[in-house]
Amino acid sequence: MYEDLKREADWENNPPAGRILHAAALDKAGNIQVVDLYESEQDFTNYYNSKLKACFDKINAPMPKGDFYQVHNINVHQGIDSYKVK
Repeated sequence: MYEDLKREADWENNPPAGRILHAAALDKAGNIQVVDLYESEQDFTNYYNSKLKACFDKINAPMPKGDFYQVHNINVHQGIDSYKVK
């Protein structure tokens, strides 16, 4: 489902407004876990309403449950450059 959604939304080539960081990993059970960092909750809501919801619908996948948290601290180190989308 994740790869289908990534392909459909094309967020690597067409990143949503306000997105700072996107990371995805598999947990021990093999389920995908995602962390997105946006400038604001409204930026994510706008992206969801304008594009992401339709992508979930198109691939016939439910929107996973999630929570919003205010970031307390961010440290970005030199190695981050190797993860930037080119």
